[in-house]
Amino acid sequence: TDPTFIETLELPEEVKDLEGFLFPDKYALAPDSTTNSVIKVLVENFKKRVGTEYTYEDIVMASIVEREGYNGTDRPIIAGILLKRLEEGWLLQADATLLYPVKNWKHVITVQDKADDNPYNSYKKTGLPPTPICNPGIQAINATRTPEASPYYFYIHDKDGNPHYSKTLEEHNANVNKYLR
Repeated sequence: TDPTFIETLELPEEVKDLEGFLFPDKYALAPDSTTNSVIKVLVENFKKRVGTEYTYEDIVMASIVEREGYNGTDRPIIAGILLKRLEEGWLLQADATLLYPVKNWKHVITVQDKADDNPYNSYKKTGLPPTPICNPGIQAINATRTPEASPYYFYIHDKDGNPHYSKTLEEHNANVNKYLR
C-alpha cells in the first residue's frame, strides 16, 4: 500500500493498493528476492498478460468474477449476468464481496454479513466495490472483457460446483431450495 512504491509500477492512478494487480501465475524467483522485487515481477506479468486495454473497474469486476465463477465455462456467463445487473442499476448481490472484508473465503455467510454496512457489501451498495477483492486470473479478466449474453439474472453453484442459472427471483429461489438445501 506504499503510494511511492505503487507509483513506480506505472499502474492506473486509481490503484492505491495492489490487490487485483498481482497476477496469479507460476513464478521462478531467486531465494534472496525482496518483497519489492517479487511484487514488481507479479505486476510486470499482469501488464504483459493483461495489456493496457482495461479500466480499474474492469479489474474490480474481474476479481468478483474470479471468486464467483469456477471455470472458463461459467465465468463468461457470470460476467454477463453481473455486468447486466450493474448496467440496469441492480444490486450485484455477489457473495464473494461479502467475504472480502472477513478475509476468509470459506466463511459461511450470515444474515449479519448481508446487513453489514461496509463498502464491499454488494447486497446493500449499488455499483462495484471500491477495490478488487482478489487478484483475478486471465480467465476472469477475459470473461469480463467478453461476457456471454444470456437471459439470466441469477446463478448459483450446487454443492458439486455445477452452475444453475435462472431468469427470475422465483426460479432462483427454487434452484436454491433444490440444490443448496
